Amino acid sequence: MSILRVIIKSDDGIDCLNEKIVYAINYRATRFDLIGGVNVGIRNAYAEMLQVKKVFNESVARQSATLNGKAFFHYVFSPEREDCCSGEMLADIAKKLAVFLSEYEGNFQVIYAVHVTDVDTGELLDLPHIHFIVNNINFVNGVRLNINKSFLYAIRTEIDKIIECYGLSAIRKRE
Repeated sequence: MSILRVIIKSDDGIDCLNEKIVYAINYRATRFDLIGGVNVGIRNAYAEMLQVKKVFNESVARQSATLNGKAFFHYVFSPEREDCCSGEMLADIAKKLAVFLSEYEGNFQVIYAVHVTDVDTGELLDLPHIHFIVNNINFVNGVRLNINKSFLYAIRTEIDKIIECYGLSAIRKRE
């Protein structure tokens, strides 16, 4: 079964946003053709996401006082090991899911990166995976992205729909 992880850390505020973007698009873990963005440029993702927050008056203090300091959401999709996915296949899946994430309940900025090599050793990973970083502020109206069970169910359902087209295993259901 494939896995979708929602990475939740209490200190994922604005200060950590750049760090997560840099980690996701790390050239030692991915290739330029395996990264992308929806409603945001890859080369200036942090500045563009920060600009959206500034336009809608989402100051560091306000971000810290709400949503336990969450300034973004971080998801990792890992296919089943036996599915043997190429980086290119995962990049296709990532593009489709990034569009879904950007359009679900609004207009959000999303970057994605397929990790195919180990950051430390440079060796190919046994299990390539996709990182998604989603700005929590709608760039059209400033409304915050609401993460709840129905949102997570919608993500899982959409991923299952997408990966079924590639013959991959569905996401493991929580027990």
